[in-house]
Amino acid sequence: MKKKKIRGKAVVISAAQRPHGDTTLLSTFLAGQLNIDLVELRRHTIDVFDYRDNKSDDFLDLIAHLVLRYDTLIFTSPLYWYSTSTILKIFIDRLSNLLLFNKELGRLLRGKHFVLMLCGHDREISKSAVRPLEKTCQYLGMTFRGYCYVSSRKFVLKTKNRKKINAFFRDR
Repeated sequence: MKKKKIRGKAVVISAAQRPHGDTTLLSTFLAGQLNIDLVELRRHTIDVFDYRDNKSDDFLDLIAHLVLRYDTLIFTSPLYWYSTSTILKIFIDRLSNLLLFNKELGRLLRGKHFVLMLCGHDREISKSAVRPLEKTCQYLGMTFRGYCYVSSRKFVLKTKNRKKINAFFRDR
């Protein structure tokens, strides 16, 4: 895989819940191929947004670490019922609320690059699954660099999927 198409320093952020599932395999594969760090959201406590208090979870420390250290955020998620995983939805919801409650940190997202890697059991996906993430990037001033979906009917890293992933990153 060619790393030069990734903008600046990159990280894979896995929104997988299963430690040995297809999305975890995809995340580990990407981090290894691109020789970049891997952050697993399931290892962090990230609560749903609360207007009164969200200071007791890991979100603010984690997002501060990510925005200060990386230029490209590569999110991986399973696709369930035409939507990303719950943990990714919560994380993205918390990102969008930064501009309301932690503007200084939220503004650091401007100019960052966002890549989405999805896997699931359908042959193809509806673009409606990606649209909320594109709009959130637009709202935050991030550049949405696209998405890649691989079918994991048999095994997420079969040769066909590896070629598709390699081609996706070559074009970025």
